[in-house]
Amino acid sequence: MKTRFDELLVDADPERLLTRVKDFAATPEEALPEFAKAHGLPEELLPKLRALKAGPPLEVDASYIRPFYRYGGARHRGSVPPRPAPTATWTGGSSPR
Repeated sequence: MKTRFDELLVDADPERLLTRVKDFAATPEEALPEFAKAHGLPEELLPKLRALKAGPPLEVDASYIRPFYRYGGARHRGSVPPRPAPTATWTGGSSPR
């Protein structure tokens, strides 16, 4: 799944990330407010959650988790910054309906 929804798809703990993505995949659209609350996602992110839910269903598999390195955009342009500690990110897992 390609998205910039860091609050849902990036976490320092890969197991916590996998649990959150599994929970999201299993949550019906009408229960998204409870999902957001259970995972500490602010209410203003509900439109993003609904938009992701409207897309293809997720195939949840631990093999889709990979390290995610954040860099400082323009301030790192032209040089290689020191490698920061990775977080885990969800990289895939959607299938056609």
